[in-house]
Amino acid sequence: MSKNKANNNSNKSTAQIVDNKLDMSSVKRYVPKQRSAMAGLKETVQNNSENGVVTLAGNKFKTPKSVLCFIPPVEVWEPIQEIRNKYANVARWPQPHICLLYPFVPSELFDEAETLLKPSLSKIKPFEVTLSKFSYFNTIDHLTTKGQGTIHFEPDKDSYEKMKIVQKTCFDLFPYCNALTKRGSFRPHLSVGVFDIDTLDETMKQFKSEWKDLTFTLDHVCLMSRVDNESPFVISHRIPFEGK
Repeated sequence: MSKNKANNNSNKSTAQIVDNKLDMSSVKRYVPKQRSAMAGLKETVQNNSENGVVTLAGNKFKTPKSVLCFIPPVEVWEPIQEIRNKYANVARWPQPHICLLYPFVPSELFDEAETLLKPSLSKIKPFEVTLSKFSYFNTIDHLTTKGQGTIHFEPDKDSYEKMKIVQKTCFDLFPYCNALTKRGSFRPHLSVGVFDIDTLDETMKQFKSEWKDLTFTLDHVCLMSRVDNESPFVISHRIPFEGK
């Protein structure tokens, strides 16, 4: 087994995928006015009854139970998690992460997604990231609850641009996974918590005064999934950067 596979979900049947029910209620901001993925899956069952196997070809499946993202190396998590454990939804998102495509294809199709992504991602060189700047999204931009905002790390300028290149590379292969770019260009960020709007500036000042710049190397992307919208995300596949 290759090191970039945590499990093997290849050739899952349509019946298996249809059983993986999707609750859209908690992620309406990401998939507004979209038919549930279940409808598309059921159509595929009807149209592909001959062999009962679902593939990515010709389909546009996506679910908030899957994500394509960056995850920093575990050895640098401690100072990030010190903040996230207090203010972020670590029960559902235990890992510090930077989303690239979310919602993403169902986990049953991760093996096929990896096959599509690997040729392009393998050409990318690993790159350094420095987290030193805090910023925020306000209620309109990035929240489900009125009157609150999310504070996040914004990567240094050089890695910010490289992350955008990686995201564009992935997006070109899955253009229907467009929730993070619908309202403008992709903005790489690592969220640390949700706060009342009137406390954002003061909270950021506090974070900045206590934070020491953190530098690490990103050398892969992760495919993560969860059982349902209440469960934690778990890393399933890692696709490495192998550029020289």
